[in-house]
Formats: sequence, C-alpha cells, structure tokens
Amino acid sequence: MPAYKKDIAAIVNHVYDLENKHVGVVAASTRSLSSCNFTDKCSYLPIHLPADVEKELNVQRHPSVVKYCDVVSTNGPLHPETDNFFDAELLRKMQNSAYIVNTTRGMIVARDALVKVVESALLDKPVCLHTARSFTTEICDHMLSPFVSDTEESKYHDHAEL
Repeated sequence: MPAYKKDIAAIVNHVYDLENKHVGVVAASTRSLSSCNFTDKCSYLPIHLPADVEKELNVQRHPSVVKYCDVVSTNGPLHPETDNFFDAELLRKMQNSAYIVNTTRGMIVARDALVKVVESALLDKPVCLHTARSFTTEICDHMLSPFVSDTEESKYHDHAEL
C-alpha cells in the first residue's frame, strides 16, 4: 500500500513512548542513536563512537546490551559479520517483555531462531519492520509499520477518532 493511503493518525494512536525505557541500538551510528534523545538509558554495540558523541547522546557502549534493554533496535547493514547476528543464543538473553525492532534490510535477525524463541514464550513482543521476507503467518503479536516522522499522538488524536 502506498504511504499516502495509510491512515497515519490510526498508526500514531498506537505508538509507544521510549521515555524511561532502556533502549539498545545494534550496529549504532550517530543517526540511529538519535532515538536515544527520548530516553534516559541508551546502550549500543558494536561500533565504537567518539567519547564526545557518547556524552552528547548520553549513551554507553555495552557488550551485553540486550539483557538490560526494554527495546532493542537493529540498524546495521547486512554483511558476513551481521548475517544472523541475532541468533537463538542472543535472543534468549533478552528480557521476555522486550521489543526487538528489526529495521535492517537483511537478515540480521535469524528468522527461524526468532520464531522458536517467540513460540517458546522467551520473547513475546518482536516488532519486525523489514520487508524482505515476511513471516506474518508464523508470529503473532508483531507489527509492520511505515516510517512516520515527526508525529505525535496529541497532534493526530482528533483525526484518529474520525
């Protein structure tokens, strides 16, 4: 469906706030870490950022970031080091209530491992934003969403009620 036909107001009505959440950013860049401006705790891996950038964004590099995060966002390009980076072992380390947001174009998240971890109730809220290979019939409680920039519920609330 083209973006201009999407009901953005209805989508924004179901947006969750990052405030007071611990956000983990995998394959972090300065741009992908901009989401850390909305939270008090943000960790990243594996790219090392300059100290002044870490201080400005209030982030810390943390090798076992996924254990502590409420939200983990994948942002890296697919290459041999990131292919299936989120395997069953890493997915099992995540909090059960955590969200994983796969914004990458490739398979940084091992598809079959994610299905097994969700089916075994070790992780109950995957959020998969990639479109390369959809497995919507195999995982419930997931979301496919368009990129929505500069939106907030209060701005669109009246339109969502229409």
